[in-house]
Amino acid sequence: MVKALNAPGAPFENRRLLRNWIGAMRKLLKISAILTTIILLVSCAPEVGSEAWCEDMKEKPKGDWTGSEAIDFAKHCVL
Repeated sequence: MVKALNAPGAPFENRRLLRNWIGAMRKLLKISAILTTIILLVSCAPEVGSEAWCEDMKEKPKGDWTGSEAIDFAKHCVL
């Protein structure tokens, strides 16, 4: 085992593996942060049909509505 550690290139191989591991952990952390942000933003949206949702839809330009949003608005806020 001692010979393997003293072999030429062994310390450099360990550094390369460490850098790869650190890079992978950074990517995992970034992905986790993005997913957490998305989940928090989606969970803050008001429930479809609620008063807050109807008010948000009234403020949103009608050209930006999707077909399902228009149908939901008609069902819950107009009728």
